[in-house]
Amino acid sequence: MKSRQVRTDTPPRRRRPETRSGAGFVPPLTVSHGALLTSGSDVAFRQTLYLMVLGFGRLMSCREAFGRALALTGSQFAVLIGAAYAQERVTLSRRGEAAVRQLAPFLRRVNDLLFQDVRRKDFATVSRFLQVFALNSEHALDEIRRFEGDRGRSR
Repeated sequence: MKSRQVRTDTPPRRRRPETRSGAGFVPPLTVSHGALLTSGSDVAFRQTLYLMVLGFGRLMSCREAFGRALALTGSQFAVLIGAAYAQERVTLSRRGEAAVRQLAPFLRRVNDLLFQDVRRKDFATVSRFLQVFALNSEHALDEIRRFEGDRGRSR
């Protein structure tokens, strides 16, 4: 299959503001994890985060569209489809089952486009990454809450 270039709508690079000494400002690293640095730089890391935000934002737009197709919100669609695939624990009404059947061809077309040219091995790697990332995000949010709590007490 022919490979396609991803359109990322990367914002144009801006000239770095100069400091008072006239030298260009070099911002500190945004990550210190060695596996995420390339030759001591975090540029590739930040570009990857940008692509994650872009892709996940577009995925959320798809979820909203699936909801709209059923006169639901994106969140309501997520609950419906989650319940449909948890049939051993949850029973859908006939109307819910009909909605899932009605939406399936559209959902399949969109998913096929989203994951076109993605190999099984790559998908498995992303799945493992997201399992770790989801757990780590809980720890990161705890750190944010601690930071914000400490800042609030120091004011």
